[in-house]
Amino acid sequence: MLRLLLIISITGCLSCSKNEKTREVVEQSSKVSSKPLSIDADPDKEYIKYDSISIEAIVVSNLTIGAIREDIIQKFGRPDSVKKILNEFNGVETNAFYYSTNSFEFENNKMIGFELYDSSFYFLNEKIAVGQPFITIQKTFPISYKNRMPSGNEDEEILRIMIEGTYDYIMIKILDGTVTEIMKFENY
Repeated sequence: MLRLLLIISITGCLSCSKNEKTREVVEQSSKVSSKPLSIDADPDKEYIKYDSISIEAIVVSNLTIGAIREDIIQKFGRPDSVKKILNEFNGVETNAFYYSTNSFEFENNKMIGFELYDSSFYFLNEKIAVGQPFITIQKTFPISYKNRMPSGNEDEEILRIMIEGTYDYIMIKILDGTVTEIMKFENY
């Protein structure tokens, strides 16, 4: 029994130390990093490596994650429509602002996600937009590009960029060498 408590105690301390190190790395990291971030989505499969990005570096048309609704309205005008969304995984209600087919999701008045389907908006300060050739992505996120995977649709590929300190990621879809979709994906 004492040995079990000692093991739990040591494991708990290692976990605390690991979390502290992760927090320090996230705070000190460069905004966009080509250093690989390993995740284990399935313990039975090998680790897959992706590029990583800090949450602060996620910029959509000069607005960051965490921007308030008023900032979006001031920059892009009133949305074409607004929908309430109930997240079935955590029971939290969010609002989605739609500009044509593109959307920005808000929780507690702050932007938490986006889905871009046309070139009206861009990702990473004009670096990446729907309709652009994949070459910019290949240069900016070489590890993620190398490890892109088929989406299930013919000739379409998915590229992931992990968000540091989370299991969330940016997903970029590529079809015939052209960006077709960019979104922030939450992994529950």
